[in-house]
Amino acid sequence: MGRRLLSLALAALTIALPTAAQVLSDPGSVDGGAECAIGKSRALTPARSIAAGKSSGASAGFDATFYGLELRMTNLPSPAISGRTRVEGRVIVPSLSRLDLDLDGAMVVGAVRTAGGQSLAWTHVGDVLSISLPAPAPLGAAVAVDIDYSGTPPGSGFGSFGAGTRSNGDPYVWSLSEPYGAREWWPSKDHPADKADSVVVSMRLPSTMRLGSNGLLAEETAHPDGTTTYTWKHRYPISTYLVSVAAGVYDVSTQEYVRPDSLAARYGPLRLPLLHYAYRGTGAFEGSVSGTNRIQGWKWVTDILPVFEHWFGPYPFPTEKYGHAHFSWGGAMEHQTMSSMTGAYVGTVAHELAHQWYGDAVGPHGWPELWLNEGFATYSELVWWRARADWYPGQYELIRNLYYGRARDARGTLVLQDTSSVNDMFAGPRVYAKGGIVLDMLESLVGPESMRTILRTWADDPDRRYRTGTTADLERHVESVTGRDFSTFFRQWVTHGSGYPVYEASWSKARSISGAWEVTVRLAQRHDAEATGVEAFEMPVELVVATVSDAVTYVADQTEREQVFTFTVPSEPVGLSVDPGKKILRGENVIVTKSDAPFDLPARPRFADVYPVPSTDRVTVAVDLPDSSAWSIEVYDLEGRRRDVVRSGPTPPGRRTVSVDLGGLASGPYVLRLVTDRGSVSRTVVHVAR
Repeated sequence: MGRRLLSLALAALTIALPTAAQVLSDPGSVDGGAECAIGKSRALTPARSIAAGKSSGASAGFDATFYGLELRMTNLPSPAISGRTRVEGRVIVPSLSRLDLDLDGAMVVGAVRTAGGQSLAWTHVGDVLSISLPAPAPLGAAVAVDIDYSGTPPGSGFGSFGAGTRSNGDPYVWSLSEPYGAREWWPSKDHPADKADSVVVSMRLPSTMRLGSNGLLAEETAHPDGTTTYTWKHRYPISTYLVSVAAGVYDVSTQEYVRPDSLAARYGPLRLPLLHYAYRGTGAFEGSVSGTNRIQGWKWVTDILPVFEHWFGPYPFPTEKYGHAHFSWGGAMEHQTMSSMTGAYVGTVAHELAHQWYGDAVGPHGWPELWLNEGFATYSELVWWRARADWYPGQYELIRNLYYGRARDARGTLVLQDTSSVNDMFAGPRVYAKGGIVLDMLESLVGPESMRTILRTWADDPDRRYRTGTTADLERHVESVTGRDFSTFFRQWVTHGSGYPVYEASWSKARSISGAWEVTVRLAQRHDAEATGVEAFEMPVELVVATVSDAVTYVADQTEREQVFTFTVPSEPVGLSVDPGKKILRGENVIVTKSDAPFDLPARPRFADVYPVPSTDRVTVAVDLPDSSAWSIEVYDLEGRRRDVVRSGPTPPGRRTVSVDLGGLASGPYVLRLVTDRGSVSRTVVHVAR
């Protein structure tokens, strides 16, 4: 979701946030993640506090499979509703005699019946509706109840439910239930992990209005009293917070996404209806060009869809639709198959569309996993801007730098330790900006093609598609795709660590025994004030050595707070840059100093020399060993795949020389890793294939 600089984490609820129009005019706020966040982090009415998060009080022994909402709102602009909700599911414990559902205490229950019409006893205490079943239901039994109720949804979190009139007098209705708000306007098992198999949403409204919701419009029935009932049916699994209504006096626009031939050859053909409900006269569908770096208009979704299908796999709800519906909250929300929108900025369009894969089709197993929604959608914006760099020169760099800067303001781990404060849950620098930048760092480690494989197979895995996932699931998935261990990466950036490294480097130059120029770099980390849970950020750090003839990039595989690395360079070195592309979330400035004297190297294994550089077939590697131990030279490409290994048994301390065969490898840089019982050190060598 989002728009707005959120570095203050919205800690003061009395601060009025800007409107979407104001934010769109702010040249420092041009990202879709913030517009999504503003819809979920806006200041609330003083009567309701969002400090206390709500957990589901619904029966753990009941698996909801279907919801049918029949609502009536004919006294607009009053937000009062009356209606009936059908709840169906199955028993997943040996016996269930009482069905507990989540329903806010402000709603008044009139009657509860079985699907056959038998009245049931019930109590409604606090936010839990307890229904006595006619007889204990055994394991696997189907349960269905109809609940008649009415009242005015109280509104909390990001609104949950709203109604009123626009400045021109047009009435509106909308919902935004994330994270705990579905229970405020309909009875349910309100937890993201319990997805219903399908949902039907029906609402009776004044006939001047239209209703947008999940799935496809199945019925539209006009009544003699000047009202119309709209019925939408959605046949895919869905979490309660993604069930939505958005109604207003709308201009209706339609499109069709025809899957390009290149994607159709992979996924099969698709003609997907696109439906857009924009408040009349706003022009949200067509949009407008604003300056050189921004474009608006929901219609651009047809250009985003093929990019995302290329990266993420086929659109998850192909037998229904995708679309947008205006609402008046002040942000955006990824309601399944029809996102609710305030603005029309294309970055937000991309962000909410990405949620259809990440957040909707694969949902969070619980709210601590929120970054799996928002981090993925934020990263997806970068995917879009990079793919369309020819359309919007410089926009990718602008947006990435914006998120990169905000990510440094993140507080706490990406996996949330506390979900009692909705403001803290949806703080922009954390789950949005840092979540997106962490995924961007992951791409830099595995390479774009492996990242595409990770993304596509994560969204399409049958164990998660239309279900839920956790961070632990994602870690195992990344390791399965890449064949590499990412436990340290996830521990320091996602689950246990917070903050980021601040790098300092000093370097010196000298001639090796073969006469080649060498650069020795002492690379140190100090952490920012918020860094916790990490002794050293273990990351491959790009070092660019400027020489009198060229600039050469090497990779320092740093595993300790302070380490020394030596590289052979093609000509005399004159300067050093550390992580110039900001591939690592780090302090803004890196202090680099030059030392006129060689460093005193610690008594540990080290590369003494590697030659010739560049290599064409074999390289000679000289190593210094401080003690007697087994050792090996491992060869890795820059995506971390081991390509060769040369092993040696225990040898006496001193200098040892070995020949490493690089024949058969493609041209490019490779990392040589010297592995001993005392640890490992790395060195980069450039190979030129014959």
